[in-house]
Amino acid sequence: MKQRLSLLLCLLLLTGCTPSVTPPPVDDMTGPAAETTSSAEGSSSPATPDSTEPKKADTDSCEPFVPTPDTNQCIPVVTPMEALASAPAAEELGNFLQYVEVANTNGPITIPKIVTEARGMIYTPGYCTAFSVEEGHPTFTAIDGVLYSADLTKLIAYPAASDRTSFTVPDSVETIGGGAFCGCRNLTEIVFPDTLKAIGQYAFGYCTSLQDVTLPQSLTTLGVTAFKDCDALKEVTIPASVKGIGEAAFYCCDSLQKVVIEEGVTAIGHNAFSDCPKLTDVTIPKTVTDIGGYTFRSPTFYDTPWLDGQTDDFVIVGDGVLLAYNGGSKTPVLPQTVKTIAGGLAWPEDLVSLTMTQAQHEAAKAVAYALPDDLKVIVQG
Repeated sequence: MKQRLSLLLCLLLLTGCTPSVTPPPVDDMTGPAAETTSSAEGSSSPATPDSTEPKKADTDSCEPFVPTPDTNQCIPVVTPMEALASAPAAEELGNFLQYVEVANTNGPITIPKIVTEARGMIYTPGYCTAFSVEEGHPTFTAIDGVLYSADLTKLIAYPAASDRTSFTVPDSVETIGGGAFCGCRNLTEIVFPDTLKAIGQYAFGYCTSLQDVTLPQSLTTLGVTAFKDCDALKEVTIPASVKGIGEAAFYCCDSLQKVVIEEGVTAIGHNAFSDCPKLTDVTIPKTVTDIGGYTFRSPTFYDTPWLDGQTDDFVIVGDGVLLAYNGGSKTPVLPQTVKTIAGGLAWPEDLVSLTMTQAQHEAAKAVAYALPDDLKVIVQG
């Protein structure tokens, strides 16, 4: 089922039909723009990637809500190639790929000179076996069927129907664009160069066979939903060079068992490892100061086995981030070692009050879903 839905999701991302658990894209790297959120005290402040309200799942499975496949109601309407010149924003690659005539069998796609821009996420049609470009194209080039920027610093799109199981990204590539490998179900291994700096939004989303991923120490940006629904992925190490892990970066990776976050990473985005039912081993360094909502748990269903296995009354990770409360007291007092509270913390329903310092209270108010609205908070000092 997931395999059938994966390509539909990539299409939905370009036609306004996005899954409810994922923030709407703004660009192919960072995802949602800053919003203004209200604190528990009624004040307003600009939100950051780690303080925006986490997105709650609306379904009880890892599969996104999509229309009945038979209706195709969210599939872009395609027109013959002749209509491209009169199509809106015909010079943009994403629009071009929606307007090309869909063949009945797998085949290559040639990018004409009229198409000169690649903005945001790029959806690769599921039938595409290879990319090529019109001779003398000023913006794009294609090597072994893969589409790049002309200077080879950005990998733009990989053919979703390629039968290759392993791919090595060229040394010249610094950026893997949003959606570049989305829905490439045959890939089991990807090898990154030491030059790679950024992996975009949904870059490897729904690569359901992808097993082996080693992120290079050169990487600085790990985008929103970058490896979402990579069902075969079992282990990942986030290098110190990545300061913030994007929201839902590894959301719903069914086989993920071990996550090592190296010292130097400071922030983990909302839902980053949510709905990973086999996750039992997590290393969080002292450099982590911000953890978004529902990062290691499902908003409505279950904690990851790792979080569920924590037995301390106050589960404190990173640089004083309170991740869970397991104590029996109905009127607990936060330890002095707590500097902030992770969003979406599952406080006991029978909690009567929570006592904390002024500094702890100010930090908690800045985090969405850190404190229940009806919880009595006693501030000391």
